[in-house]
Amino acid sequence: MATRLITTVGGAYSNSYVTLKEAETFAVNFPWYDSIVDKNGNTIKGWSDFTVGEQTLSLIQATFALQGIPWKGVRCDPAVDADLPALDWDKYLRIGTIFGRESPFGYFDDGGGYKGSGQGDNVLSWGSDTVTVLPSIKTFKLATDANPIKFFDQDGNELTPDSSKTDDDGTTYIWDTAIKFGGFIGGFTDLLQPLKSATMTWGVFADGEQLLNFPGTTKEQAQRLAWPRSNVTCEGETADCTFIPRTIKNAQVLIAYNFLIRPYLVPGTPSVPPQAPTGTYRSKEKLGDLEVQYTQYDGFDPTADNCTNCNDPYLYKVFDWLSAFLGCWADVQSGDSRMVRLYRN
Repeated sequence: MATRLITTVGGAYSNSYVTLKEAETFAVNFPWYDSIVDKNGNTIKGWSDFTVGEQTLSLIQATFALQGIPWKGVRCDPAVDADLPALDWDKYLRIGTIFGRESPFGYFDDGGGYKGSGQGDNVLSWGSDTVTVLPSIKTFKLATDANPIKFFDQDGNELTPDSSKTDDDGTTYIWDTAIKFGGFIGGFTDLLQPLKSATMTWGVFADGEQLLNFPGTTKEQAQRLAWPRSNVTCEGETADCTFIPRTIKNAQVLIAYNFLIRPYLVPGTPSVPPQAPTGTYRSKEKLGDLEVQYTQYDGFDPTADNCTNCNDPYLYKVFDWLSAFLGCWADVQSGDSRMVRLYRN
């Protein structure tokens, strides 16, 4: 069970700028993709060492942390999926029950499914005998251990597939000519496990398009995230409402990885970061008649209430490299957290 990445550009419910595949493509180019050993001999887990669920949550956390950046330009409201009706594919469940937080058509969660009722020839049924659920399709894919499984139109006529193919995500049933899809009936028998029944897990596709329950949106509903934006140009690239600049996507992955290895930096986390190592630090140097006095920078402590510059966004205080990384897509931080004082004797 895991929260799903929703990456619709300008969507009303989007929670990430990158997909897991995009994050993987970026991270694999860096040493921290795999475990690394720091100068003190400590092993630091790499991006690839974390589970898909952990990566997903960190990407979502990074996305919402980026909301606090003083971005240039103007948000592209309303949302690209504003004024769309709600979709409820679960209304066609005839035999079976939902398990998990959502169903096989879950929009926000990909860990749900259906569970059949007992054993026999008809323990899991989805569809309608009054309407055509899918008016014209040639392929239907689902992940289920129901067997046998039969397809019907709304009048109860069986629709026998011409072929099928199975992969790790389920079985695709194929018809040579388009059909009017009404639903399916699944059976299940396991004499060794008489209390077990058929299951159907997340991920249902018709003609390659995933069928998802959709909450619906209002006519003026705003996009959820800060990007996409318009009225801003950076290094020759002009933003518009159709894409997310690569710099912002890369920053999200970098922040997500840092949240994974230093979870106390996630905004709102009530924990104390590790203490800085002890050692000897030079506090003052004298060069002729010029004296240099240093103030030691101990790193950012999100639990401290004595900020160096209270006007800087949280992420700028956590990651001193971020302002320069984002460049002209955002306003720069107002001050630096390191201090060097010069005194003349």
